Amino acid sequence: MRYRFTTLLAILITLLSCFATVSSASAAPLGIVTSLPNTPSTLALATNDAGNYVIAIDRNGGIWTSSDNGNTWTSGINQSFTNVAVSGSGQYAAAITSNCVWVSSDFGVTWNNKSCTYYAGYDAVSISNDGSRIFVGGQYVATSADFGGTWVVNMWSGCGVTGIAANANASKVIAADCFGLHLSSNFGISWNLIPNTSEIWLVNTLATDSAGTHWSSVGTLGNVANGVWISNDGGNTWFNSISGHGDYWTSTSISDDGSTIVVTNRGTGVDGQFMLSQDGGATWNYSIPVPTMGWNSVTSNSDGSTIYFGAHNGGIYKLALGAALTPTFGTATPTEDGFTLQISNYDSNFSYSGTDSASGSVSISNTGLITVTGLAPGISSTVTVSTTRTGYI
Repeated sequence: MRYRFTTLLAILITLLSCFATVSSASAAPLGIVTSLPNTPSTLALATNDAGNYVIAIDRNGGIWTSSDNGNTWTSGINQSFTNVAVSGSGQYAAAITSNCVWVSSDFGVTWNNKSCTYYAGYDAVSISNDGSRIFVGGQYVATSADFGGTWVVNMWSGCGVTGIAANANASKVIAADCFGLHLSSNFGISWNLIPNTSEIWLVNTLATDSAGTHWSSVGTLGNVANGVWISNDGGNTWFNSISGHGDYWTSTSISDDGSTIVVTNRGTGVDGQFMLSQDGGATWNYSIPVPTMGWNSVTSNSDGSTIYFGAHNGGIYKLALGAALTPTFGTATPTEDGFTLQISNYDSNFSYSGTDSASGSVSISNTGLITVTGLAPGISSTVTVSTTRTGYI
C-alpha cells in the first residue's frame, strides 16, 4: 500500500489493480439565520468587535440595546435618532439626529447631548475603535477627538454628506456626497476628492476594515443604485462588485480583514435582499434563507462571524457563521470491486453525499462508513465526499 496527496487532500490506495482516490470536498463556512425576539422595525444597527453588544435605532427614532448577543433587548431614550456607531469594546457609542450628536460611555445605557447645530442635516456617523474620535456628516463633516467633548468642522459639502466611515484608529476616513468620495488620511483634518468616483454618489452607507485597506459602499442613485462598489487599495480605486438586484441599497458592513462583506437592499417594488461575500466582494451568496422583506441596516462583528440585520417593517435577525465540517478519513480497506473507508470526524447533524469519477457506486452509512463498489481493475477513481446541513448556508 502506498500513499500520496492530491490537490484535494486525497489518500491514494492500490487494490486489485484498481486505483482509488478518496477526498473531502472543500466546503464554505456554514451559518444559520435566527429571528431575534421582541425587536423593533429598524433604521440603523451597530455592534462591537465581539458582537455581543448591539445598539439599534427603531423607526420612531428610539434607542434599543442588547448586551447578550441580541437575545434580550432594552428600550431606551428616544430623540428621533437616525443613525448610530459603536466602538470596538462597545463601551462608547455615538448616535445622531438631524441636528445633534449624542454620546454614550456606558454601553448605550445613558446618553448625553454633545453638540447641536441648526440645519446641520446629519445623516452619517462613524467612531474610532477606542471611541475617542467621532465623525458626523451632513452639510459638512464635523470631527471630535475627545469623545464628543469638542468639535471642529473640517469639510463643507455643497450637497450633504450621506455616508462616512473611519478605520480602527481613525487615521483614514472616507465621506460621500454628490460629488463623489472624499478621502482624509490625517484623522479628518484635510480632505481630497478621490478621482473617478463621481458616479458613486448619494451613498447610504460606507464601511471599512480595521486598516482602511478594504472598503464597501452602497447607495440609491447613480450607478451605485444598481450595485455595490468595493475598493481594495485604501479607497483609491473602486469597482462595481454587484450589478442589478434592486434599486435601493441601504447598508453594508465589512470584517476587520476585509474578507467578509454583507449588504442589504430595500428596493421599491422588489423584495428586500441580503447578500454575503466571503472573498472580499469577488463573489456573492444570493440565496441566504432570510424572509422576504425590506432590509434597512446591517452590522457585523470584527471577524464577520456574527451579523445582525434589521427590517424596515419587521424585527432584527442574526446570521451566525461557523466553520463547515470537512470530512477526514481513516485507513481504506480494499474489497473485491472497491473499498470501504470510515469518516473519522462523522457528525450526524450533517448530511453526507459522495460521487465517484469512474461511475462507481458510493454509499455512506449512518455511522460514517463509506462503501465504494463497481470499480473495474485498472481504473483510476476519485471519490469526493461533501457535507451539508439543513437550514445552514
